[in-house]
Amino acid sequence: ISGGDTHGPACTREGVEPGRRARALPVAVAGRASRLRVQARDRHGNAMARGGEQFVARLAGISEVLSCPVTDNGDGTYHIQYCPTIVGEYALAVTLDTGHGPQHIEGSRFALAVTAAPASPTSCGVSGAGLCDTLAGVHTCFTVHGWDVYGNKAALEPADLRVRVEGHQGLEASPVCTVCRARDTSGKENPAALEV
Repeated sequence: ISGGDTHGPACTREGVEPGRRARALPVAVAGRASRLRVQARDRHGNAMARGGEQFVARLAGISEVLSCPVTDNGDGTYHIQYCPTIVGEYALAVTLDTGHGPQHIEGSRFALAVTAAPASPTSCGVSGAGLCDTLAGVHTCFTVHGWDVYGNKAALEPADLRVRVEGHQGLEASPVCTVCRARDTSGKENPAALEV
């Protein structure tokens, strides 16, 4: 007995049995490739054992829309790779092109949350009065803002920050520095900023 034609609404993503609704995908990190495997099925839910189908995947967020490469494994499964770079909420639509219009696979328009990559030293910034001239013995401070290489706000930890202060004419000074989580205007801690 051989399976019938592939039926888009019966196709499932890896780890989801036919008839079960699991829409959300695991959280992704900006700039890191993630994969999803699709199992082609006929209208009765039987797994297909051959390739050759045309699946299309598009990842849509508020700031970016990506066409995702689909790899036919030749055994009825297909790998979809996606790599968003902007933090936010996305929806991954996976369809089967049957020649009579696209058919969404079961549960398609999967929710995806994307978080920032680790803070990058070359992307972080500093601001505040403590960056300018100050007087010896006078308390001053500046803020370090965490950003990943894609321009997303990224969390910083006080233990990750090393401070070196240079005095007049490049002489290294030995100030007493305290690093703590910066606060926003409402007084709430800001995980993407440290105050020194």
